[in-house]
Amino acid sequence: MGRKNQSETRRQEILENLYAVVAEEGLHEVSLSKVARRMDVNSGILIHYFKSKHDMLAALVDYMIERYERAAAEMFPPGSSRQQLTEVIFSRSWRDVVDQRVFFACYYMALCDPEIMAKFKTMYKKFAAELQAMLHDQPEPGRLAALIIMLIEGFDFYDNIIDMT
Repeated sequence: MGRKNQSETRRQEILENLYAVVAEEGLHEVSLSKVARRMDVNSGILIHYFKSKHDMLAALVDYMIERYERAAAEMFPPGSSRQQLTEVIFSRSWRDVVDQRVFFACYYMALCDPEIMAKFKTMYKKFAAELQAMLHDQPEPGRLAALIIMLIEGFDFYDNIIDMT
């Protein structure tokens, strides 16, 4: 395995452990030392792969988005019907692709950080474009796609508060 592959593997391991700390303890409890302790390494190792805690958290957003993209490719293969899409995007399995505590922690960061906000905008624009393509024969497909995304996000937040399961 080359150095680049080892480096990417280590970065991935750090992000997986950061994800777990955010999911278990919340964003307010995240520290380099907690992630390092969870990995049983010195926190200096983390700084070798990420210049700062901010860089690590920004990479966590990318990691979260990649999880959604991989799941979308599996859950909505080309040729999926609108019915299949609707069943998936309002399902527990879709919401569980990313731990909702991690998602909302990243969402909160987006409200405070322009770099992370840009990542969210890119994610939502891509999702909207995919929905719009599926809805091309409907009146105002762009507006309809945006409304569906708003409904999904509101539903997810509401379901986390009310726990409709």
